[in-house]
Amino acid sequence: MADFVDSLQIIGNTSGGGLVNVEDGYLMIRPTSRLQDAVARGDAYCWACVTQDFDAADTMIGLQNDETTRSLYIEKILVGSATTTQAIVFGASGVTVAGDNTIAGVNLNRNYSRLPNTSCADDETGNAEAATSWTKKIAGLRILAGQTAELDFGGKLVLGPGQFVGVDAVSDITAGNVTIWGWFE
Repeated sequence: MADFVDSLQIIGNTSGGGLVNVEDGYLMIRPTSRLQDAVARGDAYCWACVTQDFDAADTMIGLQNDETTRSLYIEKILVGSATTTQAIVFGASGVTVAGDNTIAGVNLNRNYSRLPNTSCADDETGNAEAATSWTKKIAGLRILAGQTAELDFGGKLVLGPGQFVGVDAVSDITAGNVTIWGWFE
């Protein structure tokens, strides 16, 4: 029969603020995600467009990473519509972001006031992906009337410096909106 270790010594943080701590004689493990780490250091943001009516093939929101050295990791995209539609998430290059409203990213850690280095607009018009049948399509989703749909990328959609992601409405929709969450590393 194998010998078992009957004690474990943890050297380091015992104040309760780390990933591994001892509390009341028990080993407590609190793993954090990359998003949670980015929120803690003030590098996580969300971008949300105002609710409006979009025409078929309109880019509901377009987001470009304007950082020169850091990538933008997209955690999730939430799309809502009052009417049934399909939305397409796509990439594009050579985009000059323009649209109805400029969207400033909101820092998810309200202890920080810095803004992300991005260009973002709703009803975005600086790309031509719809005209080329979305050759850089990343994902598509069906949205039922009055519902929202979520694409959880978990940080696996990565925008390097200068790269763009957009969300298009395939058909006319009323009361549509989009929110994108992401972080910089």
